[in-house]
Amino acid sequence: MKRNMLLGLVVLIAIAMFSSSVSATWCDSNSQYRKQITVAANSPLSSGFTLNFSTDTTGGNFLATGNDTRIYIDNGASCAEIDRNITNQNTANTLIENAITSPIAGGTSNTSYWIYYGYSAAGNPPNNRTNVYYYFTDFSEYA
Repeated sequence: MKRNMLLGLVVLIAIAMFSSSVSATWCDSNSQYRKQITVAANSPLSSGFTLNFSTDTTGGNFLATGNDTRIYIDNGASCAEIDRNITNQNTANTLIENAITSPIAGGTSNTSYWIYYGYSAAGNPPNNRTNVYYYFTDFSEYA
């Protein structure tokens, strides 16, 4: 009896841990796919810090233009699409950069960022690089 109760408790904890790490909210109803991004902070990260990560965007699930590749923040109550910059789209080492929207304490991780993709009719995504980088210039004022 005690063994069955303990096993039941372990199963409940495992389900609760799994449920809390996977968002029930689907932020972009047009996208067919999503991947969760885990941001592990060894030291404190302030809001606006540029996050960069690599992912494989080859194959038929991503548009060659990268227009369908979107980054969302899901705080559990609502979702917001955020600006991103993509380099080397349609390769196994596509670099995606975006700014974090709220501080992350050192020694913790944040799993509320998501990459969405797989929308064949996607238009231009938010790509304002002044929202991605602490300081950005394209040197157009010197042209």
